[in-house]
Amino acid sequence: ATQTQGFAPGFALEARYYKTMAQAMLGQIDTTKLRTSMRTLANEASRFPNIANRARLEIADALRLENKNDEAKQEYEDLLAKDYTSDEVRAGAWLGLGLLQFAEANPANREAYREALLSFLRVYVETPDATPAVVAESLHMGSVAAERWNGPDSQNMSRRLRSLCNRIFPENP
Repeated sequence: ATQTQGFAPGFALEARYYKTMAQAMLGQIDTTKLRTSMRTLANEASRFPNIANRARLEIADALRLENKNDEAKQEYEDLLAKDYTSDEVRAGAWLGLGLLQFAEANPANREAYREALLSFLRVYVETPDATPAVVAESLHMGSVAAERWNGPDSQNMSRRLRSLCNRIFPENP
């Protein structure tokens, strides 16, 4: 009880998660230190899968930002393979995977845009409790991916996704 100051262990772990995220957002720690802290937290939170999975999502995002795409992809896929992942984490993993696929795409590899589009769409379709920011980014990126893919009916799909995003999130341009 002294270590957690009377709070249940899950609350103490969650507090560490938010403290570490605040430090990262303020630039007090870099992505390498963030990954190390989150890896430790994920291991300690094994009895609390929601906390552990949120920490693993931050690890995957940090790896993506460091251009360690293969490692990030593996982390995202591991999260998506779990049966008990929350919509919030699942949506973040689909978004991250889509961003990786989008980054791999180019005019010679348009199929990667299609794969990214499908990942972005899964956020909206499969994770109804996802945070609005993740849904908005996924719809926007899905629209861009559809446009660049230039496959069958992709221009119409791009317009529909952009319209859906504007209808759901009218405050975003």
